[in-house]
Amino acid sequence: MELVLPRPEELWSLIVSEGYAYLIRAGEPSVATKLAAADAADPTAGDRLASEDGAGNWFVLVWVEAGRALLFGADESSELFETDFDPWGDAPEWVRAIDRPTTHPRLHPESDLVSFARWWDGASWCRTPFENHLDDELFADDPDADDGFYMGLRSVLDPAFRG
Repeated sequence: MELVLPRPEELWSLIVSEGYAYLIRAGEPSVATKLAAADAADPTAGDRLASEDGAGNWFVLVWVEAGRALLFGADESSELFETDFDPWGDAPEWVRAIDRPTTHPRLHPESDLVSFARWWDGASWCRTPFENHLDDELFADDPDADDGFYMGLRSVLDPAFRG
């Protein structure tokens, strides 16, 4: 199942309107607060939304300065963890420099188990492609499902899964 990501500001708005995430404001104490509609109308650099569905799927959307954003997360049952795939493999330096631990009531703050990463460079969403880093075709049929991206974001992006 392919999910098409909207621009980061639209994605942010969708996540907020659906109430699927906690807001972590940059420069404030590291406490996640449950979103209210007015909480995140205008994110600033460093603000992030963190969501976990209770079934091992989670994502974090980080607002970065200069019109950029980072979206990363995991599906704990992704088979990618059994490979040497690095979702950060093709990421530019500005993506690698972002502090990734995120406070969330059900996310371990030091978790480094990430199975997908997408970054908005100001013009489009990018990612490390499987075909450039894995020897076999294991994930070629449905990479968004295989890396956890679909499972983590389906409730936000797919109307069939909205509550």
